[in-house]
Amino acid sequence: WYGDHRDLHVRSRRQRQMCIRDRSDTIDVQSRIDSAARAFGALSKCIFRSQNIDRKAKSAIYESLILSICLYGCESWCLTEKLYSKLRQFHARCVRTMSHITLAQSRMYQIPTREIETELGLDSMDKYIARRQLRWLGHVSRMPFDRLPRRLLSSWLPYKRPRGAPEMTFGKTMIKALKTFDIDPKHWPAMAANRTNWRHRINKWYLSPKACQYLVSTRINRIETVFPCPSFLLFVLCLLSRSSWNLCSNRSWSNYYYYYYYYYCIFKFYLLGGYG
Repeated sequence: WYGDHRDLHVRSRRQRQMCIRDRSDTIDVQSRIDSAARAFGALSKCIFRSQNIDRKAKSAIYESLILSICLYGCESWCLTEKLYSKLRQFHARCVRTMSHITLAQSRMYQIPTREIETELGLDSMDKYIARRQLRWLGHVSRMPFDRLPRRLLSSWLPYKRPRGAPEMTFGKTMIKALKTFDIDPKHWPAMAANRTNWRHRINKWYLSPKACQYLVSTRINRIETVFPCPSFLLFVLCLLSRSSWNLCSNRSWSNYYYYYYYYYCIFKFYLLGGYG
């Protein structure tokens, strides 16, 4: 056992040295994906592929165990689109496995990964990464200025940049994470100063207007292919959802689209006798 532990320590030290020499997070990201894949494979037969376990339980185990292994240390990653695509592919494979959908079936019936994630109650890989990074960014921004991480967050060097830009910097990665949750990169320090509001802003159940509109439109389009709805009823739906939204105490976009889909289902199933 001591020899195996020593070999593992030497291997991890070599990986850190290669990451420093390579000046990218490719090796670290690939090692995290491999570790998460091994953990997912070990629990695949008894949990994730089992038909006797509820989807909510699978999602909870996947978020607490597999994603924790996969995204360990992602707060400091400088992710390029190539690395993002590796993480998305791993997440898509796991989501399809939990839903008992093969890659051939998803291509044949044109089932998007985003729709499978919604049925399982999961977010996209971009949101999981951005949420962890922004949570750490909020911690660092609220630190007193005598702390070293807070100084490095807003520090700069009075020297010219060498020729050639790096593949990805930490600042560009944070800007991408802020745009994932529709946060203005110029005004995020004021929002992060309040921890409660910052946590609520990057919470799992917060939906941007684009995300709400996408969810409602995909569900409505699926029903419309089976039973079309007249155009004047869609106009009535907009009026009803707007009036209900005005009476609501929390006037968020998610509530508006919720009322719209709610009235749509009433018209479709109860008044018109449609089946989706």
